[in-house]
Amino acid sequence: MQTSGQGSKSRIWQTCLKLLVCFALLWFVFSRVDLAEVYQLILKVKFEAFTLAFFIYLIAHVLFLFRWHKILRALQVKVRFLTLLRLQLIGLFFNQFLPTSAGGDVIKAYYISQDTGKTGMSFPSVFLDRYIGLLAIIIFAAVAAVVSRLSINDVVIYHWVVLAFVAAVVFTILLASNFGRWVNRLLGVHLKFVQNIIVMINDSSKTIFRNYQVVFWTLLLSLGFMLLVVAINYIFIGSIGKSIELSDLFIFIALIALAASLPISINGAGPRELAYVYFFSTIGFTAEESLSLAVLNLALLLLISLPGALLYLLMAAKKKST
Repeated sequence: MQTSGQGSKSRIWQTCLKLLVCFALLWFVFSRVDLAEVYQLILKVKFEAFTLAFFIYLIAHVLFLFRWHKILRALQVKVRFLTLLRLQLIGLFFNQFLPTSAGGDVIKAYYISQDTGKTGMSFPSVFLDRYIGLLAIIIFAAVAAVVSRLSINDVVIYHWVVLAFVAAVVFTILLASNFGRWVNRLLGVHLKFVQNIIVMINDSSKTIFRNYQVVFWTLLLSLGFMLLVVAINYIFIGSIGKSIELSDLFIFIALIALAASLPISINGAGPRELAYVYFFSTIGFTAEESLSLAVLNLALLLLISLPGALLYLLMAAKKKST
C-alpha cells in the first residue's frame, strides 16, 4: 500500500511538472506574437480548404486504426473493427482533455481487456502501437534530414537525428530479444509487479518485431500518416498565402512530430507550438504565420476527438443500464 501511495504521488508530481512545462512554453510562444494577426491568418483559410484538411486527417487516423488492428491480430486478440474505431475516438478525446498524455491509451487498453479478457495482450498492444508510431517518425525524420543534409542557422541537425535513429534501432532490437529476462535478473526477487509488466511487454514485442510482415505494414501505415499530415500543412500554408519547398516541409513536419513526442509535456502541447515557430522561421515565415499553422493543426485534432466524448457517454450509459 505504501509503495502504491508513493507511486501515485510520483505520478501526480510528474503530471504537475509536465503541466508547468506546457504553460511555460505556451506562454513563451504566445507572448511573442500578435494574436490578432494570428486570428486574421486563420480566417484566411477557406471553409473548403479546412474541410479538405479535416477529411485528410480523418483518413490519416483510419491508418492509425489499421495499424492497431494489425498489432492486435498478431497478438491473437480479436476485436471488431467498429469497436476499435469507437475506442480510438474515445482515446483521442481523453488524450486531449485529460491532464496526462497516456489517459486515452489506458482507456483503450482497459476496454479491450474487458471485451476480450486478454489483459496481458491489450495493454502491450497500445504500447507497441505508440512505439511503432514513434519509430516511424524517427525514420521519417532521419531519411529527410540525411537527404537534405539538414543544417539550421549553421547548426548541423542531421547528425543528431541519425543518432536518434540508431538509438531507436538498438532499442527495437532489445524489444525483439529476451531483454525482459536480463532486466528481471538485475531486479532480483523484488518488484514482482514491475517484473510481470516487463515480461508482458517483452513477450508481446518479440511476437510483433519477429513478424516482419507486421512490422512492414505497421511502419508503412505510420509513414502514410506522416505523408497525409504533410499534405494537410501544405494546404494550410497555401491558404495563408505562403509557399514552401516540399523537401523543407517534409523535414519540418518530421522534426515537429519528434518534438511533440518528447515526454516533457501533456500531449505535445508547448513543444509542438515552439517547434512550429522555430523551424518555419528559418525559411522566412513570421512567428504569427508559423503559430497559425500550429493552431490550425490543433483545431483539426480537437474536432476529430470530440465525437469520442459522446461515444464514451453512450458506452458508459449502456454499461450502467446493463
